[in-house]
Amino acid sequence: MLYPIIISCIIIYFIRAEMFKTDFSSFDKFLAIIMVTAFCIGILLQIFRFAKPDPLRGELNGFITFNMDEIIADDSVFKLNEINKIEITNDDYYGKGKGNSKGSFNSNLSNGVDNQLIITLKNGENKTYNYELYNPNDLQKVQDELINYNLKDKLDFPNLINILGITKESEIQEFKNKIQKSLSK
Repeated sequence: MLYPIIISCIIIYFIRAEMFKTDFSSFDKFLAIIMVTAFCIGILLQIFRFAKPDPLRGELNGFITFNMDEIIADDSVFKLNEINKIEITNDDYYGKGKGNSKGSFNSNLSNGVDNQLIITLKNGENKTYNYELYNPNDLQKVQDELINYNLKDKLDFPNLINILGITKESEIQEFKNKIQKSLSK
């Protein structure tokens, strides 16, 4: 809304200056004050929104619960033996810096809802659930369940290490060894 005000003032000024060949008048000063005020309001809005995540547009209902033999999403229960594949994205969390394009007055912090759980059932049906993460490592709390899904060929290993935030080659190898040791017990 601020950009149209500024652009309108500039257009009005140039129309008056070029078409009517008028000198800088009190009306032009008024236009300049409006433009500067709109610009300052934009800067203040950006400062106040800088440390505040975007508001949630919509609502989140229910919970996702990961158990060893099932996943409960909202009111639906998916037994592990009914699931063909599980895909999880957890790249977003509350307060994550998302950058901001120049000239945008929107918040540069995320509200943490750009995450998905996709369950592909053996009958070919896909169930997709969006969910909110408050902390970046919240899914590490269900690491044992996620490892179990991987061992039962429901969750791919690259997806598993991405969820758990394991990125270094040495950590990946150490994690593989940990899983192998748990299998041999």
